[in-house]
Amino acid sequence: MPDVDFRVGWYGQLECTVDGEDYYMQWYPPSLAEMAGRPELMIAYMDYLGVDMAVLQHDHIYGSLNEYMSEQAQRYPGRFIPLAQIREWEADQPVQLARLEHAVKTLGMRGLYFEIEAFAFAGWVDHLDDAKFELLWDLVRRLDIASFWYLNTCRLD
Repeated sequence: MPDVDFRVGWYGQLECTVDGEDYYMQWYPPSLAEMAGRPELMIAYMDYLGVDMAVLQHDHIYGSLNEYMSEQAQRYPGRFIPLAQIREWEADQPVQLARLEHAVKTLGMRGLYFEIEAFAFAGWVDHLDDAKFELLWDLVRRLDIASFWYLNTCRLD
């Protein structure tokens, strides 16, 4: 990858520098000044729109936020329903099963956010209904939680 000093800027902009010239792309709304969605801002929007409760999910691009989502749900009881994130492409591994169980039993996550597109990390060799994932789905049933799916894929072949 070329060194272009890629960075997240202010007001919804992504920035880079190429050959000494600065460039930006407007990625998010300008109202997202600090590129942060603080829970207080979300609640203000929810109140403005008459929304009592919101489901919180996070994609891998944002990092691993199970603990953070749990903290916000505890800080604002009754306002947020946090969903657990695991590494979907490793969902048959004991560490991911333990991660889900910890997220639900200890952190209070109320469901599993499962992104099919994450199978790209393993080269698309797995499928949602592969037998190797039965332990995961058995755990989801035992924990009595819902699965929230992101089924879009960017796979082009």
